[in-house]
Amino acid sequence: MTPPTEEVTLGEVSRKLDGLVDSVKAITERLDQYPRWPDLKRIEDQWHEKLEAAVLQRELAITEATRRIAELESWQLWAARIVIGAVVSAVIAAFFIIKP
Repeated sequence: MTPPTEEVTLGEVSRKLDGLVDSVKAITERLDQYPRWPDLKRIEDQWHEKLEAAVLQRELAITEATRRIAELESWQLWAARIVIGAVVSAVIAAFFIIKP
């Protein structure tokens, strides 16, 4: 037993193909909205450049902070010497003032 066959007209085929073409166009338009590989690579390169600039800036800040800490430590050494010298001078002066 063979199934009944319906005749397909040229208009029906044309309408189905037009529907497929419209679907393909819609999919293509949606795909065009997404970034392409060169766009992603460009964005990644920009992020990499920003990161490198931030790292360089942080390294410069650390270098500057290290230099300033070294200056403060050298001043602290001299300040300690001045204070110790003043205390020793005061002890010697007190020794000569109190002794007579």
